[in-house]
Amino acid sequence: MVKSDVDGAFELILVITGIVCAIMSQYPEYFWKYFPTPPGFPISLAATRSLILPLIIALIMWVVGKLTTSKRYQAVIKVFAWMYALNITFGNVIMYLLGSRWLPLEPEIGAGLGNIIFFLIVPSLNYVVVIPRYKEIYPDSKFLQSKIMFIIASIFALFLFLFTAGYFTSPSL
Repeated sequence: MVKSDVDGAFELILVITGIVCAIMSQYPEYFWKYFPTPPGFPISLAATRSLILPLIIALIMWVVGKLTTSKRYQAVIKVFAWMYALNITFGNVIMYLLGSRWLPLEPEIGAGLGNIIFFLIVPSLNYVVVIPRYKEIYPDSKFLQSKIMFIIASIFALFLFLFTAGYFTSPSL
């Protein structure tokens, strides 16, 4: 029962995030006006680049995690997919709140809010909610028992998200 609950929750997050990504990509002028783009770079292309690739990578990770036969690798891949998907979800939440003016903040304050979410809330949520569920499913996993491995995986998931969403890339026309 635990495995189907936690796996079903992940799949639901991906579906909802996909729907939100579709909505946000329809109105990039609202949601991506604070996204750092070079002058002359179309905001619609920036929105598409920052939404589609991260979502596809999360889906691929999840499918690989579901289909691999090794329980050891399954635990690592699924937890990493959770970390990555929560970064995508909260990244979209920040862009939505800023773009829809639910939070009428300056971009610098929004970036600070993003840092708090990415460096504190997402890892804490993973550690308190997701990891205990997977410890029940994979009790022999050394990865799930190691706090150091969790921290390294969280940092790697964040940087992978930031890279695939376009924060570290220099888009060209």
